[in-house]
Amino acid sequence: MQIINRKLTLDPDGANVNVLVEYDLKFNRFERNLAGLGMTFTDHAQLIGVDAPERTAKELQVVGAGPVQVPPPNDAQPVHRTYTANFSRTSLDEDPGTIVEDDDEILCRIQVFSSGIPTNRTAFTNEFILTEQLVVHQ
Repeated sequence: MQIINRKLTLDPDGANVNVLVEYDLKFNRFERNLAGLGMTFTDHAQLIGVDAPERTAKELQVVGAGPVQVPPPNDAQPVHRTYTANFSRTSLDEDPGTIVEDDDEILCRIQVFSSGIPTNRTAFTNEFILTEQLVVHQ
């Protein structure tokens, strides 16, 4: 399985931030056959803060999670996933309590889990930098 077309959008709205995470899951024929026999897949999208230069990560907020409807074996179309959420700006502060305000580098970790066999996958979206007044897309 591949996690493709990953995109994170953060839209500040006063003291809150609107979050949109989109991606596609492309299952291979073997996985689609297994799903037809009862194997299940679940995805999990979580915002994480990444502090430069160490690139240490802090889990921030879960944007969404749920069961994935896998297409039948003869259908190779990717499954499009979209999660939206609204969080307070302070809940996305990856290093609260600092004396000087600094940028928050945020990306989304996407994980897909399956029952039965270890086919877990992890991928990351693009990174956004939240500042006090501005969002910079990288």
